[in-house]
Amino acid sequence: AGFVPRVAFEVDDVSVVPGFVAAGLGVAVVPEPVPGLRLVRLTDSGAHRDIGLAWSLERRLLPSADLFRRHVLERHWGSAD
Repeated sequence: AGFVPRVAFEVDDVSVVPGFVAAGLGVAVVPEPVPGLRLVRLTDSGAHRDIGLAWSLERRLLPSADLFRRHVLERHWGSAD
């Protein structure tokens, strides 16, 4: 975009990002609109974020976790197995 950002804060917990932005500490890239903050949609079709999914083969997943795992795998690969 023609500039180099000066990164002062990085957080992994999306729930704290709106507080940083509301306090005037900068701007943020968030996955969805945040009430009370101005949203500017990204227009770069190449913008992306890699997210991984991992689980233990040695432990049984809770039913809700297994449903989520199956949903993600079926949506991405067409099969949960």
